Amino acid sequence: MNEKIESITNSLIKLYSGGNSKSEIKFRKKLENIDWDEEQKKLKRNFDITKIALIVTLVSFIILFVIFAIGTIKHGQSQISTSSAIAVCGACITTSLGFKQNSERYQTFILLRDLLER
Repeated sequence: MNEKIESITNSLIKLYSGGNSKSEIKFRKKLENIDWDEEQKKLKRNFDITKIALIVTLVSFIILFVIFAIGTIKHGQSQISTSSAIAVCGACITTSLGFKQNSERYQTFILLRDLLER
């Protein structure tokens, strides 16, 4: 049973560090005297900031689409540039990927904390 817990813990540490060996080594050293509450607050803050950024970029995308629709319907032409559309779409994609990564990292941290505190 202890081997399974250790295996799961090692997998969670690798997942938490993103598969980066340097990050993994740093985190393992940090585990010796980690303040779980402080670390969880940092991760929660990053998660919340990413959530806000995702909302802002999605609102920007909706505004861009509305401007495009109004321009097409009223004037028969679009009022946005291609570069603006590409930039907003790229921001949406990048932010959603960051949100997913932060979400998974936060969940991994919670699981790791539960395992190591028992």
